[in-house]
Amino acid sequence: AVAAPTANREAATAVLRETVHEWLTPLEARDLLAAWGVAQPPMYATAVSQYAVLEAAALLDGPVALKVDRDGANHKSDADGGGGVQLNLAGPRELEAAFRRAMDTPNLRGFVVQRMAEPGGEVIVGARQTEVGPVVVVGMGGVFAELLDDVALTLAPLSHREALELIEQTRVGRLLNGYRTIPS
Repeated sequence: AVAAPTANREAATAVLRETVHEWLTPLEARDLLAAWGVAQPPMYATAVSQYAVLEAAALLDGPVALKVDRDGANHKSDADGGGGVQLNLAGPRELEAAFRRAMDTPNLRGFVVQRMAEPGGEVIVGARQTEVGPVVVVGMGGVFAELLDDVALTLAPLSHREALELIEQTRVGRLLNGYRTIPS
């Protein structure tokens, strides 16, 4: 069973009140997850400069992911040229090449440099206000979110137990609990 994370409702509410975009920026998403006690790899948001990207990567000590931060980017991997999400970058030469590939991204605000996470599955968790009320979605994340259509939806609010039941409705829920050779 998954333990309920430690929540700081006031911090989470502050993040949501301060956002001005339709989608949370990477830093807003990081702060919201942190407010709810969700662990995540260290990250740095940088200005649109190669020097800042290299400096952030050096501070993270190890392979990193370089992700674009752009207006309207709910699917970073769809960024023009395929440079929206670049993984396992090690060393200045790889980072410089990744930076150049991503510079032509439309509506670019900057970059996120994040320490690579341990291998595992990607999960999408989201919420949106609809005409019937706030809806929560959970499912397979990354490039598989739409391809495999592995999502479950429900109206908010929901309890910890209801959230776990929602996750269990998806195939990614089976992965999170361990499947064949994949540990939980």
